Amino acid sequence: MHTLHGRALPVASGAKLARPELTVLALVGDGDGLGIGAGHLPHTIRRNPDITCVLFDNAIYGLTKGQTSPMTPQHQITRSHPMGNPDPKMNPVLLALSYGAGYVARGFAGAPDEMQRLFEEGIRHKGFSFIHIMSPCVTFDKVNYLYDNLRSWVRLLPAGYDSTNLDRAFEIARGVELFTGLIYSKPSLEQGAR
Repeated sequence: MHTLHGRALPVASGAKLARPELTVLALVGDGDGLGIGAGHLPHTIRRNPDITCVLFDNAIYGLTKGQTSPMTPQHQITRSHPMGNPDPKMNPVLLALSYGAGYVARGFAGAPDEMQRLFEEGIRHKGFSFIHIMSPCVTFDKVNYLYDNLRSWVRLLPAGYDSTNLDRAFEIARGVELFTGLIYSKPSLEQGAR
């Protein structure tokens, strides 16, 4: 269902409560998921409903004509900041880890096979799962989140990476390199975790 901007997580949580047998995904952008609806993320993670939140990050408000979003790089010129964005961008992976999400991943729209794998894993995870997808806005961002730039910036997680190591997941999230893949996964509800 299409909901109010920024309210996908409460609606998805309500749908799961009403119909627990459903597979529920909340598809959000960086503006509504980290801006107008940002207050819903920590509480949804805290409640740990069995839903998957996919945050499509194009680093700009694409639907409302190119204003600065919480993911717009600092100093980037946008329609709402003609002198450049004064604020540093947010870190959605670090936020999800900090709030205690049991499944946290990052993907890139230019790697659809990896995205499919992350979506399938996130859906199978019992409890809240969070997937950050970096995706260009070909209309309003002609500077940073271009396919060629993203291809050169993203890296697959190193071979042998242990996605159950929370300390290592925090290191990856805090680092300057943009690693893609399953960053953290704790045991699911079915395995006895809360």
